[in-house]
Amino acid sequence: MILNKLYPGKRIWKHYILLILLSFALSFAFLASGCGGAGEESDNPEDMITIEGSVSQVVTPAAAGSVSRGPIYLVNGAIASEGDMVFLFLNGASVSSTQIKGGKYKFFGGYKGRKLGLKFGLTKNEVYVGVVDASASGTIVLPEFNEYHVIAKKVIEVQAAEGRTKLENFLVSNGRLDLNSTVNTLRDVLAPKFLTAADIYGASAAALLDKINNSTIDINSAFSYKQLTIFPDTPKDIAISPASYSLGIRETGRFTVSMSGFTNQSVVYKVNDMLGGSSVAGTIDASGLYVAPAVIDTPASVTITAQSVEDPSKQASALVILTPVTVIINGGREIINLTKVDKDYNVAYVVSGHTDKRLRWYVNDIEYGNILTVGYISSDGRYSQPSSIPPVKLVIKAVSMVDSTKSASCELIITE
Repeated sequence: MILNKLYPGKRIWKHYILLILLSFALSFAFLASGCGGAGEESDNPEDMITIEGSVSQVVTPAAAGSVSRGPIYLVNGAIASEGDMVFLFLNGASVSSTQIKGGKYKFFGGYKGRKLGLKFGLTKNEVYVGVVDASASGTIVLPEFNEYHVIAKKVIEVQAAEGRTKLENFLVSNGRLDLNSTVNTLRDVLAPKFLTAADIYGASAAALLDKINNSTIDINSAFSYKQLTIFPDTPKDIAISPASYSLGIRETGRFTVSMSGFTNQSVVYKVNDMLGGSSVAGTIDASGLYVAPAVIDTPASVTITAQSVEDPSKQASALVILTPVTVIINGGREIINLTKVDKDYNVAYVVSGHTDKRLRWYVNDIEYGNILTVGYISSDGRYSQPSSIPPVKLVIKAVSMVDSTKSASCELIITE
């Protein structure tokens, strides 16, 4: 009567129809979001696989005064009735659901390569199953999950955030479920906790699950690696490259470090055990750039060490060989003999110990000499005689441009 007064005539039927259409639209949107709408499921036929599981058909008597809904099945330590839903998650997104029928549930879809998770009924009980192996085929039969599998999901999440493991480390395939190993370890680790730390973990797996579902436990603290040593220590490796450099004065070499098993990838660099190095041994900055010292008089070597900030006991070392500049002219002979016929002469020279091979050339301490008096010598050691034989002793000298303390000289004799 009230509706007829508010919506006289046929208007009330129009509103009924609109409400029905809206209901259908909302139902379709819900199904789309729960059955692949998240876009996580593969459309590739080669990725299609069946996931099949079961629950323990333990019939629990109905409480006095309650209305029984038929057989009650134990799922993950919580009560789920025949016909309740099981939700499938791929890469964290809900993509499908099915009902428990006869204590069993089954899914089919493009699941290969995806992170698979399950949630049972309207409870908070979720299980992280693992990454569906790309080599899987046909049907993957899952075991009967229990409270420990639910707890394991929380432990994995906490310790993955700590860098102790990765979700990708768990595979599920035909006859393979890596999660089982973690669950077995979890049982052993929790057993003494139920006796000595019941105030935190409860006295049983069921009690611990209640604490999780009721948010009466700080899982980030209780499930950390410091409290529950579930996963083995990740080997920590550090390597430095290159293994060695050969450098002259003020030359540079960059070192890079590769690290595995470390949460903190930072290192500090040392030269001969001195942080950052010194003017005598050379310096190195935080990026690994080493600069050789400005003075190298004799061959020497220094050790470059990259040390982990997270674990100072882990380090790697490389060697730098320091080479002094060496200049040799005229093959090391003390005299160059020329005649008037030899107007131009290339003085042979060798510079070692540095990539910069340039020299400054002198004749009788005059840079480049003097073509009118003692002759001219070019920057590449080509000597040109003056028009007449100089009446003075001639000395050719070559000085390193990169290290002026390193030079070589020889006498030049010109005869008729």
